[in-house]
Amino acid sequence: MAWVKNGTPLTLTGTADDMDITDLSGSIFNQFLIYKTVTGGAGQVEVTYNNDGTSSYAQRRSADGGTDTTNVSQTNMRLDLTGDKDGFIVGYVIGKSTEEKLGIYFMMTPNASGAGTTPSRFEIVNKWSDTSNTIDRIDSHNSGAGSYNTDSNISALGSDLTPGASIPFAANVQSGSRAEITDTRKMYHYVDPITFEDDFTSYADQAAADAVWVPNTTNIDVNVSTDVLDINNVGTLTSNISCVCDLGTISDTKWVLRYKVNWSTLSVGERWAQTFVGLSDKNGTVAWDGSQDSISVLYNRWGLFKQQNSVGASMQDNLLGSDMTDMSASTDYYVETIRDGTSVSYTVYSDSNYSVTVSGISGTVTLTGDPTGLRYFVIRNDTTSGTGTTAGIIDDVKLYSGVTTVPAGNVWKEEGT
Repeated sequence: MAWVKNGTPLTLTGTADDMDITDLSGSIFNQFLIYKTVTGGAGQVEVTYNNDGTSSYAQRRSADGGTDTTNVSQTNMRLDLTGDKDGFIVGYVIGKSTEEKLGIYFMMTPNASGAGTTPSRFEIVNKWSDTSNTIDRIDSHNSGAGSYNTDSNISALGSDLTPGASIPFAANVQSGSRAEITDTRKMYHYVDPITFEDDFTSYADQAAADAVWVPNTTNIDVNVSTDVLDINNVGTLTSNISCVCDLGTISDTKWVLRYKVNWSTLSVGERWAQTFVGLSDKNGTVAWDGSQDSISVLYNRWGLFKQQNSVGASMQDNLLGSDMTDMSASTDYYVETIRDGTSVSYTVYSDSNYSVTVSGISGTVTLTGDPTGLRYFVIRNDTTSGTGTTAGIIDDVKLYSGVTTVPAGNVWKEEGT
């Protein structure tokens, strides 16, 4: 907190019984400094605020650590026990308008001159009971037989600075850095916020890709030549042709899932050829109509985009919200799903920065039940026999667990969470 001069300080050029500062700015935090020398006998420093001489002051004081003396309902605050001796007074006072004004004052006097005599100390705490005003004036009055002498002084400092903001975590440090919060004793580490990401470019061969993205058939699997995940869901196929990736344990309440999709073929046939893309608690051994917890999007041969969730049921157990605008073939779409408790929002963008929304393909739904354990990214086909085809690619899959917005850059994460 920085102290600045408050009001006009006064240094006496002759003798007087009053030293006043009448132009204080009403600071919340106040520091008052008084230096007094006396002439012609004893001098006593008595202080008032805002020229208030009513019985609105109370105090407790002691000399050299001795027994306290208390005074209540006083017309001033006595800060001086030195009589005819020089003295230096420092006071710290809180001046909030709606609260009583609380002060801590310290005074010392040198006693007799020379290093062979110890100084004396005086400690005073006091209050002004006013609860309607700031401190706009301070009067220092001498009530003794003598007077304040030349060079006696009163000065004031003030500050309205609020407590500083908490020191933020360091930014742009090396990934893996650690921080300890001293008041909570919690430990944090600096990590990439992405829980999982894959652009399908790192696989040396098909076996390496199939070990991560486990296919049931080649109809839905990673294409190591084109570095995408291919989908060829033909309605006449009645077997499970799903492809599944284990993402590990993720939050049951908050996450953001993103991926790119481009449908090369949306063939309108008799029915079906539906493809589910999203998260499930079951791996590829379970088909779309098997019992599972899931949150996904349904795509069909028209390019229809439909929201879905299930709890211990088929992936088509709950189709949520209204039908959305059909997607166009051979068009890049960037799909974002955000879970926040029982609320899930779906938004489709036309750009890889996820900033330009596609009209008619967005919405927020309330989940039916509470799907949990959704550790698998799944692409599953509807095994009901029919005609039509949904074929295309998925790319650039990213999952952010424990958040509802995508952080910019690395983040500080609490240890153990």
